[in-house]
Amino acid sequence: MLAYFLTFAGLFALAGVCALAGLHPLAMAIFPAPVALCWLSRAYGRALGLVICAALVGFWGGGTVAMGIFYIVAAMIGVLMGVVMAWRWPFGWCVAAVTAAAYLLVAGNVLAYWEESRREASIFINARIAELEQADGETESVMASALAESFRWFDANWSNLSLGMLFGMVLLASTALVAYVARRLRGGDTGPTGSFSAMRLPEWVVWIAIALALLWFVDRRWPNEMLRLLAWNSAVGVAFVYWLNGFSILLHTMSAFSLNPFLCIAIIFGMFYLNAHPALCAVGLFDTWWDFRLRVARAAESRRKSRRPDDEA
Repeated sequence: MLAYFLTFAGLFALAGVCALAGLHPLAMAIFPAPVALCWLSRAYGRALGLVICAALVGFWGGGTVAMGIFYIVAAMIGVLMGVVMAWRWPFGWCVAAVTAAAYLLVAGNVLAYWEESRREASIFINARIAELEQADGETESVMASALAESFRWFDANWSNLSLGMLFGMVLLASTALVAYVARRLRGGDTGPTGSFSAMRLPEWVVWIAIALALLWFVDRRWPNEMLRLLAWNSAVGVAFVYWLNGFSILLHTMSAFSLNPFLCIAIIFGMFYLNAHPALCAVGLFDTWWDFRLRVARAAESRRKSRRPDDEA
């Protein structure tokens, strides 16, 4: 009981600080995993207690009843996570269910306050542009100037990109939460089947990508704002899905070849530092036809077989 009380107090303090700082999405993301773990251990009362804790944080940090309700719904996503994991759904299905529920929550909030969200985003972006222009004036940096132009382009196309980028962030956060809970449940009789590194997209997803490419050509030929909003946001969301698949393939490859953990970290860091990580999107897309995991498994097995004679000698 003492451990649960300390958990309750710790979550309340951590989420409360985030909420008071205005980081409500981060504060909401704190609760689903603990709620799911309580649900999977059949401690339903404790799961309900954490949902109440989330509500208190919302009322206190947000100052409105509506914000408290948002926190309750966010915490209840942990119940959904616990249910689908108890049903032994595949890892990818669990991620899809959690992502869908979380995206409905956050996207609904953005759409409900669309004009306010647009205004706040424009203020934030223009503040960053001013900082970059000041830095460019002091140092005459080409990179700062190029980055400022990128921010201007994003500000002009915010409506056509924001919902897709929001989906991508929700997808990444949901994947991290499901992976964390699955790791805590390792070896038990509950939890998702499979793993993140073995998670592969259904092949029919490529038809969505093809349809979006066609919509892009239609919009280029007959410009339409609503069509552009749908096509661009959806394309960004699908790009995140394929990027995640590519990252999964990267981790699968590292595991198959039993690479040193420090080397794995160096490879991942290097990809982000050199801005090469967008290539993972292409890897995830072409996995539809080439099944890279199967090819990697065969290559790793061939490598092990070639090493056995040397080991025996």
